[in-house]
Amino acid sequence: KKLLLALVVLIFYAYSLKPFGFLVPTAVASSVLSFQISPKIVSSMGTGFSLSIALFFIFKFGLGLSLFALPTFFYR
Repeated sequence: KKLLLALVVLIFYAYSLKPFGFLVPTAVASSVLSFQISPKIVSSMGTGFSLSIALFFIFKFGLGLSLFALPTFFYR
């Protein structure tokens, strides 16, 4: 049951990266996966938020990938 939820979350994550940017889907996906490991809402949300920020900086500035932080409608 937990594995199926993780699979659904990661499929949603893959399809939502382009329209919603990197930060929002990464925060949601990592929060849900973190909640599965330790079911504490506040710490799961904190983990998701901080992981999305940290990964964005690593991928964008450390590895030089061209990522959009926010949804595409912010850039029009």
